[in-house]
This record gives sequence, C-alpha cells and structure tokens, in this order.
Amino acid sequence: MPFLVLQGPDALQFIAFNAQRGVQLESVGAAVLLVLQAFGSPLDIVARYGAYEVVGPLAPAVAAASIPLTGLAVLFVGLLFLRAVRRDLAGPGVDTAAGRDGPDEAIVAARAPGLVTLATVATLMLVLVTAKVLSPQYLLWLLPLVPLLDGGRAMRLWQAGFVGLLALSTVVFPGLYSSGALSFAIVVRDAVLVVLAFAICAALASGRFGDRHGALAEARPQVVAEA
Repeated sequence: MPFLVLQGPDALQFIAFNAQRGVQLESVGAAVLLVLQAFGSPLDIVARYGAYEVVGPLAPAVAAASIPLTGLAVLFVGLLFLRAVRRDLAGPGVDTAAGRDGPDEAIVAARAPGLVTLATVATLMLVLVTAKVLSPQYLLWLLPLVPLLDGGRAMRLWQAGFVGLLALSTVVFPGLYSSGALSFAIVVRDAVLVVLAFAICAALASGRFGDRHGALAEARPQVVAEA
C-alpha cells in the first residue's frame, strides 16, 4: 500500500507484465505444444519478457487457460485437505465454543503437521504444473518442505523422485539451453513433474501420511466439558 500511494498505478506494473507473458519454454503447457510440434503442429521459439516463449496457433489458448487451471488446482488440493482433516482427525470430543461434539479443526497444524506439509507440497506442485511460466528456481519453493514429508517407503521414493526432478532441471538449464536436445529434455523433465504432482495428490487423497501423523492423531487431546 505505501508503494501504491507513493507511485500510483506504476507500482502494479508487475501484474500487467506477468499477465501479458505467453507460454514460457519450460512450462508444462509448452511441453505439450512441443510434443504436438512433433506431429506437425507449427511452433516457434522467441525471446520475450526476458525469457524464451513458444509461439503457435495453440499457444494463446494454453496461456489463457493457465490462470483458471491454477485456481482450480488450488481449490482441488484444498478440498482434499479438508476431506483428510474430517476423515482422519475427526473424533469424539466437545467443541466448547459451539457446544457440540466434533473435531477441533483449528489446531490441525499442531495435531498433524505432516498433513499440512503434504497439502502444501501438493498445492505448490500443481501450481508448477498449471503455470504458464516455469523456471528452475521455482523448485526452491519446495526445498524446505520436501525433507519434512513423512509417509514411509512410498514417500521416500517420492522424495528421491523429487531429487531426480532437480537433476533434470539442471540438465535443462543451463545444461542444454544451447543444444538441439533441449526440447526432448524439457518434455522428460515436465513429464516427471506431472507424475510427481499426481502421486503427491494421491497420497493426500489416500489418507496415508506416515507413522508420525498417525501417532499425533491417536494422541490428540480430548477436551472435556466442564460440569
């Protein structure tokens, strides 16, 4: 707000800048267009807005669909999270504020931090999948969270896959940016990203969050109404 007061509309130029951007070369949408190019769909790569973008007949539709798809993705994970809270953390107890039996959802983060971490990672993964711009540094958003995921062997395999995703991203940029194999590397990296995003959402939907989550759920305090 201070910048808006001092600079006026110029303080919001970054919003218009990003709204005008097209489909960035490394995004999942661009990977789809690169695959279609192999089947004859025309596509060009141009330098715009300080990055490389793909330009073709289908590119404007992909860019326009990005924002609503991102919104739907965030809503989808939110619904999975609420479903997990009601299914796995619900138990007998008295909600003293409302005077009714039910789960105290206000302290979900204290009772099941693993569930909150899982939902956060799932949200960020789907945002990366649906965004029209995807740069390697975006994966840094996930670095503090991925080591905290707890879900046994399956989650350890997912974490190993995430490390592989980081390695592939390094191969894409800066490794192959001047190579003819760049398009293939982008498609492979983005395919791994999509698979990992699907897997983390499946883990959230399944209700299997690891031993620590289960222990917290069983050890949650029971609130007893005062006589």
